[in-house]
Amino acid sequence: KKDNAATLKPAQATLTASIEPGEAKPGDVVTFKVTAKLDSGYHIYKYSKEQGEGPVPTSFDFFEQAGLKVEGDWAASREPEKHKDASFPDLDSVEYYEDEVSWSIKVKIPAGSAAGKKTLRCQARYMVCDDKTCSIPGRWTLPDVELKVAGAAAAPEAKAKQ
Repeated sequence: KKDNAATLKPAQATLTASIEPGEAKPGDVVTFKVTAKLDSGYHIYKYSKEQGEGPVPTSFDFFEQAGLKVEGDWAASREPEKHKDASFPDLDSVEYYEDEVSWSIKVKIPAGSAAGKKTLRCQARYMVCDDKTCSIPGRWTLPDVELKVAGAAAAPEAKAKQ
């Protein structure tokens, strides 16, 4: 889906993407990770595929997987905090993270994948709030992440040229 205007992106949250390890071979499983760092006093809501009552949950559209195969679902680095939120007075509580949180998903490099760089792209949908206001919920594509797929060992002549 199209990104929201960059001017609407909440300045109180920085989301980045990474892959661990950065180099792997066909058959390996790597971890694609999205990390949110929040300004003091702000929070971001827990991951969910579904929009229920209340705040917009954090979600991800891993739209460019470069031929890799997603295994499983997104998992948070820790459990969310559960609080009453003045912005959503009709709800008993909401679940969110303060400071920093990462979500990760396992990705397998299929057997027979060609060696070389693979570019992975993901869009995050989220909103951030403090105890008085909330940002406009939006979708923003995260910076590209590169994975180096290693091939068979290079011949000695090829290694010498590198």
